[in-house]
Amino acid sequence: VVKNGNPPGRANMWIHVSSGSLNEKDSQRGIAHFLEHMAFNGSQNFAPGSVIDFFQSMGLTFGRDQNAFTSFDQTTFQLAFPDVKPETLEKGMRFFADVAGRLSLTQEEIDKERGIIQEEKRTRAGGRQRMQDYVLERIAPGSLFGARVPIGIDETLMKMGRPDFLDYYDHWYVPSNMTVMVVADSDPAPIIAQLKKSFGGGERKPKPVDQEIGVKPYDSTRAIVASDKEQNTADIQIVRINKPTPPATTVGGARADLVRELATSAFNYRIGRKLNQGGASYLRASASASNAFNAFMECAVDASGKPEQWKQMLGEVATDLQRARLHGFTAREIQDVKTSMLSNAEEAVSREPSVASARLIGRFNTQIAAGEPIMAPSQELDLLKNLLPSITPEECSAMFADLFDPTNVTFIAQLPANVAGGVPTESDLISLGRKALDVKPEAEKEGARASALMTTKPTPGKVSEQTEHAPTGFVTALLDNGIVVHHRFMDYKKNEATLSILLAAGGIQETAETRGVSEAGALAFARPATSKLSANDIRDLMNGKKANVGGGGGGGGRGGRSGGAGGRDSMSLTVSGDPADFEPAMQLAHLLLTDPKIEPAAFEQWKTVQKQFIELRAKTLEGVFATAASETLYPKSEARTQMMNTAQLDRVTIDAAQKWLTHAIATAPIEVSVVGDISREQAMDLVKTYLGSLPKREKISSTTLASLRTIERATGPRTEDRTLDTQTDKALVMCGFYACDQSNVTDRRNLTIASQIVSTRMLKLVREEEQLAYSPRAGLTPGQEYPGFGIFALQTETKPTKIARLVDLTGNIFDEFSKSGPTSEEMETVKKQIANTLDAQIKEPSFWLAQSREMAYRGSNLDDALSAPEYYQSLGADAVKASFNKYYAPGARFTIISRPEKINPPSEKGASAAESEKKDSKAGN
Repeated sequence: VVKNGNPPGRANMWIHVSSGSLNEKDSQRGIAHFLEHMAFNGSQNFAPGSVIDFFQSMGLTFGRDQNAFTSFDQTTFQLAFPDVKPETLEKGMRFFADVAGRLSLTQEEIDKERGIIQEEKRTRAGGRQRMQDYVLERIAPGSLFGARVPIGIDETLMKMGRPDFLDYYDHWYVPSNMTVMVVADSDPAPIIAQLKKSFGGGERKPKPVDQEIGVKPYDSTRAIVASDKEQNTADIQIVRINKPTPPATTVGGARADLVRELATSAFNYRIGRKLNQGGASYLRASASASNAFNAFMECAVDASGKPEQWKQMLGEVATDLQRARLHGFTAREIQDVKTSMLSNAEEAVSREPSVASARLIGRFNTQIAAGEPIMAPSQELDLLKNLLPSITPEECSAMFADLFDPTNVTFIAQLPANVAGGVPTESDLISLGRKALDVKPEAEKEGARASALMTTKPTPGKVSEQTEHAPTGFVTALLDNGIVVHHRFMDYKKNEATLSILLAAGGIQETAETRGVSEAGALAFARPATSKLSANDIRDLMNGKKANVGGGGGGGGRGGRSGGAGGRDSMSLTVSGDPADFEPAMQLAHLLLTDPKIEPAAFEQWKTVQKQFIELRAKTLEGVFATAASETLYPKSEARTQMMNTAQLDRVTIDAAQKWLTHAIATAPIEVSVVGDISREQAMDLVKTYLGSLPKREKISSTTLASLRTIERATGPRTEDRTLDTQTDKALVMCGFYACDQSNVTDRRNLTIASQIVSTRMLKLVREEEQLAYSPRAGLTPGQEYPGFGIFALQTETKPTKIARLVDLTGNIFDEFSKSGPTSEEMETVKKQIANTLDAQIKEPSFWLAQSREMAYRGSNLDDALSAPEYYQSLGADAVKASFNKYYAPGARFTIISRPEKINPPSEKGASAAESEKKDSKAGN
């Protein structure tokens, strides 16, 4: 129990059960995650189907404020409350106490939930999942690890009954195996008293011993080859498995972990420099060494890139590995990592006074799962300062050489089924892998490093106009070069601030012949470089700084709910972090706005990734769906709103992209917003110096680029049903209609309310009652870059045989809402949810940054943001219904579907290694 006042007046409550899928029996595969679902389906104090409504009536939103997840080694339930009243916290503890020991687990409810679990499993179905499953089954031979993926298997999911659930529940859900965490803006004493009252009655039992899963260190060289026709990249891994290291509960244990982290980070820092320089056969590569769910230590070096270069990638990453093993790391490489570690730790200490409760409780949960003591950032910094000076490059090098000893490893190749030269056999891969490791490369060579970002500050500009918005404290200034600047001081997050620089330029300015040039141009922002400083120079110079610079834009061609047009009329640079380090960050921002350079390596890697994405669009249901959405929602003849094709990509040159970028930085109107714990004097001095010195340009406004925004919308209703020859038993469906623009504040708000109510109805009817989809929700995406193209729609996955019913039921829900609107009970609930959300958001600097960063560009104002809470609370059901019916008309409706032509028998091959599974190892509720 921890007192924390950020956000003020609120509470987060989690209960951690130290058991996940690794403790399942063969006949129970998937039961840990299934049981997580059952916690919401009946207990002593909550009738089946009542939990979600009970907490939503308090202002919580399912999936955000009430949620849960299951991993290999834990099951964790989460609640976030809008207040800290004793009766509120008591309700949370009552539910958690039921979860801990009073679940009903009736056979009727178990049978009802099976279909929902199946639909959740379907959401991740596809070629990559098939490959991942295939590799996981083989990564630790002779063990249970690969047979305990949290989502489970169909055979057991459809057979498990009440006795199976009681067997698992009674054994693992015992007080000694659970931890309740409460982080609240409240005195801990009464919370502890309530905890004792709510949880003190549980039967005392010894902490159960986790099941032995039998992972053994490798004693020979092996290979795993996985392929799928939906795969379009090559992923190569060299994996070594050892016994897990014990949790770091002593200084000595922490030091060993630190040496390991320094070693792998130094390797990855080296690989990053190599990729920046260009010429590598892979697009990405890295090393990792960590305990996998306290079950085993996995040491892996991986690389990914072009399928036709998979052999070169294997050879090159093996050479990189052996170079590090034979020659180790230099003092400068280790010092680079130490500098970064210390800087991050110092930044964590400075932010601790205002750390968010959700972040704090998440950190506690991570440490509990690891079996390690919970430490404050100040303690962690003290530990680093004590340990780092004694750790030598030689020690890190020796650790790396031992961790990645290639004597007994598993080579893993994940490849397209039609890879050039054919998919290798396992014996072929072993032979190639052993040959690749049988090298003695020369030591890494170090070159000279840049010493400074700039030697002379630019001549500052001046403020020509300035106004203040008294209710919020925002000051808006116009610099004499035409740049608009907004500033608001907020110390809600201590020692944190963000400075956003928006340029009105992007894909909206392209034609069919120049499609993609703006996204390529923005590469100089995404991977900062100038004509005098390489990306590696800048990386070195910014290492250890507590402020970061990042950016991009000009793209938006990868699809999504709005079909690929989002964010296409702007590019941006963002400076964020500790204002104490804003000076060097702003120097870098100035350089990128005056002398940016697209480096050949970044350009070629971007082109390769884009080509892979274009290929993937034709191979996967998701890709087919994205293409169908862009071609259905927008005119096919309008290149700016369509996915980039191969011919367009081939036409993009680095010279054309550089020319576009040079013109954009010199002429594009700019809007700047600075929000956070930074004084007005410091903010304006930095802005005047590093942005006021830029060339003069047109003042940004809501009419900027207006002549490019008009697109004729097709008439409807329309249905687009596309098929793909795939074995993936899944369909993607979008049902909706054109809705309002971002500038229409009233309709946008009303349709936001409508989408939340419609989503709740869909969860009950589509998910719970008919089990047609796992997470059917309606969403509003207002039109912005192109007026008239706002979208109100359901988008979800489903079983192909359920498409017709899903489309019909969605239409029925829309029709009923159009006819009757929301009920008074629905309005009461959604108002509480909106109030809960806005009360938290409006305190956050990020909220006000979002309100102000495009304020002049979009023609919005701060009074609208301030009025939102009152507006929503006074809103009537008739107004919501009227806004819905303003757009819900037959001619505006559309249905977009992507589905398989036929369902083939499952392949025996599929992929990704244990590290991939760790990145996506949670099955959520």
